[in-house]
Formats: sequence, structure tokens, C-alpha cells
Amino acid sequence: VNEAFAQKLFPHDDPLGRLFGNDDAGKVAGSTYVIGGVVSNAKYRSVREPMNPIFYKSADNFPGGFVLNVRTLGNPESIIGPVRQALAAIDPATPLLEVGTLSQEINHSTAGERFMAYLATSFGALAAFLAAVGMYGLLAHLLSERVREVGIRMALGARRSDIGVLLGKQVLTMTGIGILLGICAAVAIGPWLRSSLYGVEPRNFLVFVEVTLFVVLMVLVGSAVPLTRFLHIEPGNALRQRD
Repeated sequence: VNEAFAQKLFPHDDPLGRLFGNDDAGKVAGSTYVIGGVVSNAKYRSVREPMNPIFYKSADNFPGGFVLNVRTLGNPESIIGPVRQALAAIDPATPLLEVGTLSQEINHSTAGERFMAYLATSFGALAAFLAAVGMYGLLAHLLSERVREVGIRMALGARRSDIGVLLGKQVLTMTGIGILLGICAAVAIGPWLRSSLYGVEPRNFLVFVEVTLFVVLMVLVGSAVPLTRFLHIEPGNALRQRD
């Protein structure tokens, strides 16, 4: 039996040597079988399936074929040939069908999730690029409307570094609000992601930190050019500029 089976029937006792059976209704009862060992839980059809209680019978009860699992420390593809030869030496009439590695089975089972992840990555990269372009255009427009204000501040004694800190704080404030809204949206759709993508945690703190740093970096890169041009404007020219 597997661990889930032992935990369900004998949660507080040693399952080895215990008797169990199954009736026509599928319920576990009687003394048809004796437990000879406990193996780890395993999934057979999909990585999404739960760890169900399973008991294993002798291969004599399954005539006509069997599944052979081979474990190796090296490249699994390299032992397919020797396994074929070993089986042929035992019984040349035994065919070896559906040969594959565990990684191939997992990739096949998660093909839909990997395709969605590929699309999400592609659209995410495109969205990041468009956001950087949009940030550059927005800052250039906002700064162009504050040229006279900056000229007046410089005429009254403000240094370029002071202007840079003032505008930088405003940019980071807008960025912080956007990041906060994005995190709230990510938390809200987290349960949907968990149900749609295998192995995705809806509240992964490390992912939130990485995305936040990426957004801040994107904003700094997108705002560096317009801020640099803006801070090199002469106060006199700024004051003569019309609204």
C-alpha cells in the first residue's frame, strides 16, 4: 500500500501485516489481502491529481503486460538500449512499448501550463516595454509643463540637485502607488493562478520583491533621459518660455 492508504486505514498503528479487503461496493473491508509493505505516494495520470490511497497487487493478477520503472543516476536515455537488450534476453517475444523518461512524462502533463507561462512571459515583456515607452512620454510631457516653475525655483536659489530630488520624489511616489495597486491585483487573482497553473503560489513574497525591483528599475531607466535634459535647461530660457 502507499502512505496515503496506510494513513487513512491505520493512522496510529503499524500497517505491516494488517489485513484488509474490498467488497463489491468498493469499500475496504474483510481480510482478502495482507499488507506486506508501504511505499511512497505517487501520481500516475497528472501532476494535479491528489495523493489517493492505493494498494498494489501481485503482477500475476494483471496478465498481458506490465510497467517497468528503471532508476538511474546518469542520463536516462542512455539506458534504454541496455534495458531492451535485458528484456530480450529474458523473453524475446516481449515488446517494449511507450518508452519515455519521467521528465518527458511531466513535460507532457504540464504542456498546457508551460504554454500559458510562455504566453504570459511574452505578453509581460511586451507590456514592460510599452510601459517604459509610456513612462518616458508621460514624464517628458509632465516636465515640459513645469519648465517655468523650475526656472523660477532656480532663479530663487534652488540648485539643480534640489530640483532633481523634488521631481524624483514625485516620480517614485507615482511608481509606489502603481506598485501597490499591482500587488493588490496580484493578490486578488492569486487563487485563479493557483487553479490554472501547477505549482504557482499566489502569494510568493520573493516574486513580489523581484517584480517591484524590476518596475523601479524600469521607471528609473525610462525617466533618466527626460530628467537629465530637463535639469540642463538654463533658468533664463525657462523663464522666457511661454505656457
